Order: sequence, then structure tokens, then C-alpha cells
Amino acid sequence: MRTLLLGLLVMGCSSAKDPCEGEAGACLTARVEGDVGALDQLRITIDKPAKSVTTPQPASLFTLPVKLALTFPSNTSGAILVTVEGLRNNTVIGRSSQQTVTPPAPGSRAMVTFVLAPVTGGDTDMTAADMNNPDLKAGLVVETSANNFPDTPRGQKSSTQITVTLTNKSMSAMTFSGNPMPTGDLSSFSNEPTGTCAMSMTGFAAGQSCTLVISFTPQKSAALSITNTLNFTDGSTATFTLGGKGTPVWSNERLNGVSMLDFTSVHGTDSSNVFAGGQTTAAAGVSPIWRYNGSSWNSYTTNNLFDKLTITSLWVGSQHVWAGHPSAISFNTGMGADWTTEAMALSGRVRGFYADSLLNAFAVTDGSPGFMAREPNGTGGFNWNSKPGVSFLQAICGASKSQVYMFGGASFYRWDGNGLQAPNLAPPAMVGQIQACWFDPIKSAVYAVSYETAGTFTSRVYRIDIDTGTGNPTNNPPAAEITSANMTQYSTIHGRHLPTGEWDMYVGGTFGGILHSRGTTWGQESIPLTGSMPGIHVAPAGQVVPVGFGADIAHLY
Repeated sequence: MRTLLLGLLVMGCSSAKDPCEGEAGACLTARVEGDVGALDQLRITIDKPAKSVTTPQPASLFTLPVKLALTFPSNTSGAILVTVEGLRNNTVIGRSSQQTVTPPAPGSRAMVTFVLAPVTGGDTDMTAADMNNPDLKAGLVVETSANNFPDTPRGQKSSTQITVTLTNKSMSAMTFSGNPMPTGDLSSFSNEPTGTCAMSMTGFAAGQSCTLVISFTPQKSAALSITNTLNFTDGSTATFTLGGKGTPVWSNERLNGVSMLDFTSVHGTDSSNVFAGGQTTAAAGVSPIWRYNGSSWNSYTTNNLFDKLTITSLWVGSQHVWAGHPSAISFNTGMGADWTTEAMALSGRVRGFYADSLLNAFAVTDGSPGFMAREPNGTGGFNWNSKPGVSFLQAICGASKSQVYMFGGASFYRWDGNGLQAPNLAPPAMVGQIQACWFDPIKSAVYAVSYETAGTFTSRVYRIDIDTGTGNPTNNPPAAEITSANMTQYSTIHGRHLPTGEWDMYVGGTFGGILHSRGTTWGQESIPLTGSMPGIHVAPAGQVVPVGFGADIAHLY
């Protein structure tokens, strides 16, 4: 006896899915089309043996065209007469002409099209069918006005709201079971009261729709998302996911209540390990060093810091910190409270550090000698050794212990691991006093900032391209990327690399103002502070921390 079995019903005329996919036996793909409006079931009738099969079960609204699979036992042969009818609410809405169908050989595939024409009348003889489409089983359709919010500044509410529409397309009422179960960045997404869906609804009638209105207020500058699952008493669920991106915003993190503290230096390893150092007095009763742990700034205990109340520079590693004073260098390992003095009786202020992960470190001072290297002493420790030949240095940056660059006034020096080199810079030489530098190892370039102490007080940002083989400048003389003839004396620079290969660089000044560049152009940043900003740090993830006088701290995140 030949028996007709129904397989998968696939919605949509453009569906690429073959409902016969995965069937080992004979399978015929039936495409059903026609202009008959919404249906909730199809009834397929065959003549040998006389049989009708209805799908889906339970009934669920859909529109034509659709595809479904007609599968046959392996011993099926001969022609079969097939009629397809479209039903809505147990009433025949459309009917095809009777067509002769020959089942394909086992493992083969064929397709036949049935076109439904509108009819009147009905037939309530409903029989069971196999329905495997999960969307039709659920009976609930979830539609969103958008999937993602526009990029929105951190802490600000997006002007865009997303509407989620739930429609019960089953043939019976549904009841919500408890509250939604959201997961993800819950603090950044909110369910607005203007929505019409009430989780307390006891009867979500067939054909009824309601809405959820979702707003977005990013609490972080990152890609954020939320997934919401709605549960119903019949065990079915509905899930939707929304996303959005928070963009960085400048915040004022001034240490209110802290007096007589002027920050002059800042450095860190990432956004949760940043140190700021400066100058205070004994009468102030505050530490000259503060640490940011990712959420707040805290006074950093300075036991054994030898009553040094002025921190002129800092360098922070993963588990160590160097602090420079007017005439000494202190070292902290393990991020504890105790400090060790590693160098004393220096001839000038420590103006900057460079160090690597192996604790090889270098420092410059504005005295004579002006350059010092921290080198192994042969007994398991390190000593700071002065390197003759240079004096009155003010800036240092580098990429390794054999690639360290220094400036004194407008003079340029390089340490190659064995000795000091003085690459010649062709005239016109750099103008003004070089105050700070940052080395870009990807582009092999040194960026330096300078300002004139008289006249127009012009500030400049120089780029010096370095030949990786010789270590000498290749753009000689170096050109100023930016010239600012005003009272903003730029004195600090730091940056990072973007995944695109561009650099993300910031410059700070002693009379306020932050410059920013992501490639070839520079622009002025609008920050919530107006005082001097002589120190700036850019974390690898992009957070920016300028520090200044009056315990000023700004933070871009």
C-alpha cells in the first residue's frame, strides 16, 4: 500500500532551503502559491489510497508561497492524483486543480507547483500531519524596528528607541510566564513604560500584538548587547537580541578636597593600572603619588620614600614603578607600600624614564651627567650608572634597551645598547626646548614636542623618521607637524596604535588644552578642565588620562 507522508513546510518563495534535504527515500518538493491571503493550514489529498493530510499542527498563520516535502515509501510507483487546499479557521479558502504526480525514484528529487485559486465553502475534517518548522510551532512572531542602536556617547541616553513587536500567530491564547530573562549588559538597556506588553497578561489572544520599547544608555565605551527571553505557560519562548556601541566621553576626575598637589607626570600599563605623581608639601599631608585601579583614584602609600614630596617623573610596569625626584630615583616592586632608593645625589631633576619588561631602565636628568642606565651588577641586582658625554636632558623614549632616544634642548641622542650616539640633524634644527617624546615602533618614528620660552611662545610637534638599520633620521631636517603660536606650551605627548595601523596620539600643554591626532590632522579636544596639563597617558585600549596642577585629572573613556 502506498502511503503519503508530509515533511518540512518552508515559508517564503525565496527560501534556499530544500524541504526534501536529508530525506533518503523518494521525496517530491511541492511548491504552493496563489493569491488567497493568509492561511493557517494546507490540506493535501491523494487518490491512491484515498487520504487527506493537514499541516501544520497546530494551525499557524502564514502566507503563500510555501514549499513542503511529500515523501513516499521505497516501493511506491505509478501516478497519483494530488489536490492541495488552503485553510483558514477550518474553512477552505483556496484550492488547486487536481494534478497527476509521479513519485521520483528513491534518492531522486523532483518538484511540482500547485496554484491555489480562491473558493468558498469549507471542510472541517482535520487530520494529523508532521510539522517540523520551529517558527511555525512557536506561534509567536518577534519583529524589531532595528537590531542596533546608533553609536551613543557613554552615559548619555540615545535619542533612538527600538520597538519590539510580539504577535501571537497561533490559534489559541498564550500567557506570559513570569518576567523576562535578560542577559548581557543589563545596565545599558531599559524597558520604557510606553510599551504595551504587560508581563502580567493572562491571555495573549490569537492574532493579538503588543510592543516593548527599549532605550539605550551605554555605561561603557564598548560594543554592548542584551538578549531578552520571554517565557509562556505552554513552554514556548521568544528571544530577541539588541546591540549598540558606547563611545568615549571626557570626565572630570579632579581630586576634590585634596589641596596643594600639582600633578606633573602620569604613566600606566593599562586602563586599570595608572599612576599619577606630582608636587606637594609636608603641610598638605597628602601623598605625591596616586593610583587609578580601574574605578577610582586612591592615595598610594609611600613608606620609605625618604620624605620626597616632589615626583618629577614616573614609569609603571606590570609589577614595578620607578619614581623620579629632584635628586634621586626610587623603585617599588610588587606594587607594595615599600620603596627602595636606587640612585641618590643626582645632579638634577629626573625628567623621564624608559624601561622594558626585564627591568632594564634608563633615565634622563636636567643636570650633568644627564643620562643614566640601570644595568645588572653581576650579583643578581642592578645599579644605575651615569653615561658621560651628555648633560641637561629633558625627554626620553624608546622601544628596547638598544633603541632609546633622548633630547636636550634641541639636541638629539640615541643609545644603541653599547654607547651614546648623536645623529646629526641638518639645519634648520628643531626650534625651542624639546619637552617630551614618544617613540612609535610600528612606523619607526620619534614624535617630540617643543616650545619657545620667549617671544611668540610657539609650540611645535616634530616627527623624526628613524632608519631601523642605522638608527639615524631619514627625514632630515625634521618638519614640524603642527605649529601653535600662542600661550599653550605643549610639554607632554603619548600615544598608541589602532588596529587599522594608524596611531592615536595626544599632546598636552602647560597652559591647558589637549591636541589629538589619528593620522595626518590634529584637532583640539574639548576637555572638562582648563588648567595646566603637563602629563598625559594613553592606555592600549584607548583610555586617555591627562593630569595637571591643582590635583586636576581628566579621563577619556
